[in-house]
Amino acid sequence: MNNNKCTLLVNSCDSYSDVWFPFFKILQVQWPDLDMPIVLNTETKSYGIQELNIETFNVLEGKGNIEWGERLIDVLNRIETEYVLFMLDDYLLQEPVKSEIVRNCIKWMDEDKSIVTFLLVPSGFFAREGYKSKWKSPYPGFGLREKKDPRLITGPGIWRRKELISLIKPFEDPWVWELYGSMRARRYRGKFYCCTLDAPKAFVYDVKRGGAIHRGLWVGCTVRPLLEKFKIDLD
Repeated sequence: MNNNKCTLLVNSCDSYSDVWFPFFKILQVQWPDLDMPIVLNTETKSYGIQELNIETFNVLEGKGNIEWGERLIDVLNRIETEYVLFMLDDYLLQEPVKSEIVRNCIKWMDEDKSIVTFLLVPSGFFAREGYKSKWKSPYPGFGLREKKDPRLITGPGIWRRKELISLIKPFEDPWVWELYGSMRARRYRGKFYCCTLDAPKAFVYDVKRGGAIHRGLWVGCTVRPLLEKFKIDLD
């Protein structure tokens, strides 16, 4: 997959640095045709492995200890690609990535400049059994979100980078952003698409538990099988 239009942005922080090795090790195996620049967003530390093109973006000198929102805005402004594929560091992939879905989403966004994002996991109304959007979608596996449906989550999604910047406030943390940012997003005329519950998923991870970490602790039932499968030694 050769894509110079999109950057994989892995949002993290220094205190989660022990997550980076299993995340990128599993990513390397589960997404063998990944061919886009990777940016790791964290405060002061850095990380890299030979097999992946990872660039670490740290807090700029003089900015000090800044909020999640300000740090994310800063990193997004330093990325040059039109799109970003946003992921958190504890989304440990349980199945191979379906690259064709990622390619299709980027192609559709190229064709329709009013599309803000394709969220790659079911969320909000689309995570409910039997939910059908009242808007007809031309994109297989994706539905158009209603204005009252929470439009912003930190789940894996492809975003138009400049639109994402406009939806973030510097003082926000992830939970405030998802809540109040979704309220702000109701005023946007752009289109927010979400993966439907019954559709193939580009990224499969433990969505129900929110990832491999909950409140600062490993989710053992999620992590242990993956560590065994990929032969990762983790304290």
